[in-house]
Amino acid sequence: MALFGFGSPKILTTALVEIALPHAVILKDEPEWDQILHENPITGKRLCVRNKYRWIFEVQIHLHEYAVPVTTFNKIYAALYDEVTLWRHDDGGPVVDSVGAVVKFWLSEITSFWLTNTNKEDAVILKFRSLGWVNLAATYSQPIVHRLRVGV
Repeated sequence: MALFGFGSPKILTTALVEIALPHAVILKDEPEWDQILHENPITGKRLCVRNKYRWIFEVQIHLHEYAVPVTTFNKIYAALYDEVTLWRHDDGGPVVDSVGAVVKFWLSEITSFWLTNTNKEDAVILKFRSLGWVNLAATYSQPIVHRLRVGV
C-alpha cells in the first residue's frame, strides 16, 4: 500500500503546461529542515531554531523511452528556474502545507547524462525544492486514507 499514490510524477508549470513523467525513477524524496542558527559573538553560545521543513525531490527521467525525447526535454527545460506545482505521484494530490494550500516547487537544476547511448545524452536528473513549508500528512492519497479510516 502506498500512502502518496502509485503513479509517476507530474508537474504543472506557471504557463499551465502539464508535464507527465511516466519514465521516471525517484532518486530523492525527503525533508530538509528549515533551521536558523544564532551565534552570540561575545559568548559564543549558539541557539538553533528549527522551523518546519521544506521538501527536496529529485527524479531521473529516461528520455530515450519517450516517443519524441526532444519535445519532452524542451517542455521540461522551459520550466527550469520556474515555480511549478508538483505531484509526487500523478494518482495522488499535489504537495500541500499544513492548511491544505498547494506548495510551489522550484525546478532548480537539470543535469543531462548518458544512460544507454554513448553518442548522445539520453537521460536527465531534475532537482526540485519546495518554496514553502510542507505537511505530508495532508498529501496522502484520499482513497487510501479513506480505506485506513474505515478499515477496508
